Amino acid sequence: MSQNFWKDIPSYKDFNASFDVKNYVPFDPDWHLFIADIQGSTQAIKDGRYKDVNMIGAMSIVAVLNVCSDIEIPFVFGGDGASILVPKAYVEPSKMALLATKEKSETDFNLHLRIGSIAVKELYTQKKIAKYL
Repeated sequence: MSQNFWKDIPSYKDFNASFDVKNYVPFDPDWHLFIADIQGSTQAIKDGRYKDVNMIGAMSIVAVLNVCSDIEIPFVFGGDGASILVPKAYVEPSKMALLATKEKSETDFNLHLRIGSIAVKELYTQKKIAKYL
């Protein structure tokens, strides 16, 4: 597998195909998952700051897309954050870009952006879950 893993996997256009397991392939274990989440976003939205919350969530994606501009990567926008997968070669620069986004979130918007990361191979290995309330 490679840094072009996401670009090279087969795709489909019919949403119903999402329910067919034959359309799924194992993910490259050398890739890395980043999660960005704004702490207290629910209250910030209640306070009328939904544009700030959405802006920071989008900024986290854009920061990593800028680092990975020469390849295709998957990401999910969650409104108050994002989930982003990057190949091993892009882990450190993506981390630095997200840390800079975290700093900007705190200094310019007074909102705390939490950043987390884990290697996909660790997700495969651990096969555990925890629940925090």
